[in-house]
Amino acid sequence: MRVNVTDVALNVGSTTISPGFFVDNTAPAAPTLLSLANTAITQDNTPTLDWSDVSDVSGVRYDLQVSTDNTFATSTLSLQDLTNSVQTVSLNDGIYYWRVRAKDSLGNIGPYSSAFSFTIDLSAPPAPQLLSPAGNLLTNDNTPTLDWTDVTDISGVTYTLQVSTNEEFTSLAVNQPGLAVSTVTPVLPDGVYYWRVTAVDGLGNIGTPSLSRKITIDTTSPSASTLVTPVSAQLLSTSEVHFDWSDAVDPAPSSEVLYDLRVDNNANMLSPEVSVLDLVVSGHTTTLADGTYYWQVQSKDKATNGPISSAVGTFTVDTTAPVIQSAAATPSLNLGQAQVTIQKTVTDATGVANVVARVRGPLPSTNVVATVPLSLLSGTAQNGNWQATATIAAPMDGTYSVEDTATDTLGNIVAKTDATHHQL
Repeated sequence: MRVNVTDVALNVGSTTISPGFFVDNTAPAAPTLLSLANTAITQDNTPTLDWSDVSDVSGVRYDLQVSTDNTFATSTLSLQDLTNSVQTVSLNDGIYYWRVRAKDSLGNIGPYSSAFSFTIDLSAPPAPQLLSPAGNLLTNDNTPTLDWTDVTDISGVTYTLQVSTNEEFTSLAVNQPGLAVSTVTPVLPDGVYYWRVTAVDGLGNIGTPSLSRKITIDTTSPSASTLVTPVSAQLLSTSEVHFDWSDAVDPAPSSEVLYDLRVDNNANMLSPEVSVLDLVVSGHTTTLADGTYYWQVQSKDKATNGPISSAVGTFTVDTTAPVIQSAAATPSLNLGQAQVTIQKTVTDATGVANVVARVRGPLPSTNVVATVPLSLLSGTAQNGNWQATATIAAPMDGTYSVEDTATDTLGNIVAKTDATHHQL
C-alpha cells in the first residue's frame, strides 16, 4: 500500500509504503478422523486420537469432543484450542464417540468432523451361572444338554466349555472354546464328569470359570441275577419264605443296582401276589399262604437302565398236615390172634410220606397193642388209598380203637382216631 500526503497549497509530500492486510471470513474445513479407526476396540485406556491437519491463512486450532452419547448431548471430555492434530486421552471402560472441529485465529469456526466410535475394554466378563443339568446328575443319556446363563460384555462374548474326568480339570474330555451360544450338547462315553464354562470377551479378556457340576453318564444295564433260594421246585414247610439271589454286576461307572422282586401263583407273572420294588440288597423275606408259586428278580440301576429279568423259579409252600378223609377197620380172630385190617384214604398237596396205624385197648386202657405202617394200595401220594393188617397177639376180650398218623413229605403230621371202636 502507498500513501501520498498533499497540503492545501497542493504541495505533495513523499510517498510512504505501509504493510499490507488481508480479509478472512471463511471457516476452516472439517478435519478427517484417522485413528482410532471407527468402531475400534482397544485394551488401552489411554488411546491416542489422531486426525488430519487443516490449514487456514490465519492459523488453526482444534476442539476435541468425546462422549458416551452419539448425539454429543453430554461430553465425557471436551478439549479446546488444541494446537496439534494428535491427542492422548485417559478414559474408563466403555463405548465412546469422538469428533473434532477446526477454528482459525479470527474466530471462524469450522464444522465438526464425522463422528467415530471406539470401545475400551480392560475388564474380563463375569462368570456364567450353570443352569442345567442340576449338580450330581445321574443319567443314561450320553448326549446331555449343558446350559448356562448368557453373559454380556461391551466387546462381545464367547464361551469356553470344559468337561473333565477329574475335579481339577487336568484331564479334559471336552475343551471347546469360541462358543457363541450358551447351550451345547456334547457326546460323552460312560463315565463320571465335571463341567464348567468360562466367558471370554472380544479382546481376549478371560473371565473366572463358573462353578463346576458333576454328571455321571451310565448307559449300560446291570447283569441278570441268578436265583439262589428257594431252589427250583423246592417244597417249604414254613409260610415265612426268604428269597435270595446273586448280586447283579453293573459295569463302571456303577450307578447302584436296584432289584424288583415278583412272586406270582401263575407262571405268566402278570398279577403277582408279592411285588417289592427298588430293593438295594439281594434278598427279601415275606409271608405266603400255602400254594405253588413262581418268582423272578429284575435288576436295574439308578440311571434307569434295565430292567433285566432273571429266570423264573418255582416253589411250594405247604404248612398243612395231610387229611385222613375216610377210614375202615375190619377185625378178625385166627388161632388165638386177632387181626385188624385197616384201610385209609389220605390226601395232601405235596404228597403223603407215610401212614402208621396204632391199635389201643381194650378200653378203657389206651395201651398200644399193635403198630403197623400202611402201604399205598392205589392212587397217588397226593390222593391215595393206604392199607395194612395189624396183628394182636393173645388179645383180651373187649373194645379196641384204631389211631392213624399221616406225615407228608415236609414233615407235617396229623393224628386221627377212628370214630368207630372194634369189638373182639
